[in-house]
Formats: sequence, C-alpha cells, structure tokens
Amino acid sequence: MKALKHIPSTRQLALAYSTLQNKKTKILDQKLALYSQWVRLDPRLGEIIIQHIAQCWSQYNPIKLHKQICRQAWPAVFCVLLEQVPFYFKQKNLKANLSLFQKWADCIKDSIDPAPNELFFISLYPLGSKSLMESATHATQIYKKWGYFEKELLINKATPPKKTLI
Repeated sequence: MKALKHIPSTRQLALAYSTLQNKKTKILDQKLALYSQWVRLDPRLGEIIIQHIAQCWSQYNPIKLHKQICRQAWPAVFCVLLEQVPFYFKQKNLKANLSLFQKWADCIKDSIDPAPNELFFISLYPLGSKSLMESATHATQIYKKWGYFEKELLINKATPPKKTLI
C-alpha cells in the first residue's frame, strides 16, 4: 500500500483551505492533487475541494490533472470527490453544464483503479467504535464504487437560517 510522504501540519491544512477558497488564485494541478490526498485525514478539506472543483473545474486541463492524480498515493480519492460535485451543484442550485462536467470528470477518472476496500478516513473514528462500524457497514455507493467505506457525503449539509421579514 502506498502512503503519503508526510502528514500535513495544521499550518499546511490552513494554507490549503485559504488557497482553495481564494477565487483569484489559480491552483496548480499538483497542489490540487496533493490536497485531495489530505482529505482522508481532514473531512473539512474535502468539502472545500468539492466546492472549489464545482466553481473552477473548467480552468483545469483534465489530462494534466489526471497525470498528477495518478502520481498520488490514493488516486481513487479524487474520483470520490468528483462523484460528489453534482450533489453540490444540485444543493446550491448552480446552473452548471452537468453533461460537460461529467465528460471532464470521466477524462480524469479514466484508468484509475478503485482502492482495495479500505476506510475512506484515516484515524477519524476510534478503533472498534460504533461510528467506525456504521461507516463500514452502511457505506454509500459513491465510496464503494471507488473501493472505500464511508457513509457521509462531503458537502456542507447545513442550510442557512430562514430570513423573516417584518
């Protein structure tokens, strides 16, 4: 099994958050690919990457991004993130060309093999815990398709408070 060369520090994660959320900054393919690997250690980063992909996907060359993803320890992680972007479009009522996005995403996912049946998040749940068992036994199809076990989508499910007019 391949692994990360090093575990990101809190400072590195904070930098990744701000870089991904800054709409003016173009993120290099190799950085985006690396950040996707860190998602297994930090679910919040997954939410941010999905949001970034939903907003900026057309800026990336899918062939160059595919090459960078294939160099990573867990390429299938990026595929899991791509599978969740259409849910983000729907939740935010974004008028995206879903058909074109799917073709772009398919180009990236091409020839990437699923993981060998592992938990998606590393060290998120205590060993033997009820949460760990639920993630493994109630895994959603999006994760199973790519060889992972997890039940929660990585999109922010919180709804903004309803405003009332007086």
